[in-house]
Amino acid sequence: MDDFLDLDNPDIQGSDELEVKIKYEEEAIAEVRGDQSDAALLESLQINNVKLRGDWTDGRHQELMAECNDGVNIRISRNNASDTFQVGAQADGVRTLPELREVRPPNDLNGAQLLELFMTQHNFWRMYEQADCQQFAQAVLDRVRTHGEAAGDDDDDDGFM
Repeated sequence: MDDFLDLDNPDIQGSDELEVKIKYEEEAIAEVRGDQSDAALLESLQINNVKLRGDWTDGRHQELMAECNDGVNIRISRNNASDTFQVGAQADGVRTLPELREVRPPNDLNGAQLLELFMTQHNFWRMYEQADCQQFAQAVLDRVRTHGEAAGDDDDDDGFM
């Protein structure tokens, strides 16, 4: 069997797989959280919009900032060590990145569903070599943009019969 197909080979499996970090900035979300569990908190957060932030220059950082109801932000980021989903992130700060694009989800999208989209993309590209921060952020943003659309749904009238 070829080495690249041998998933039990410890030199191949997970050798460069990125860690997933799910962070809760408790000070920033204390009022909204109350006594809710992490899961209940995420379900309660409705996503108003998601902004792609960073630089279009090749090799420069890009990330997503989701603005939720109740003033809570969720930051999605990838670097060469980890994929991060940060609840309660500051939108502005020392390293505020310029906004490149904004997407408003076409259907109701909550924090739990956003986490699911993030994890789906992480599971698709587990290694930085497969997708850098720009590719990762743009792919998650595309998943947000198409959230709730039925597979194969062709509502667009392209004029053909």
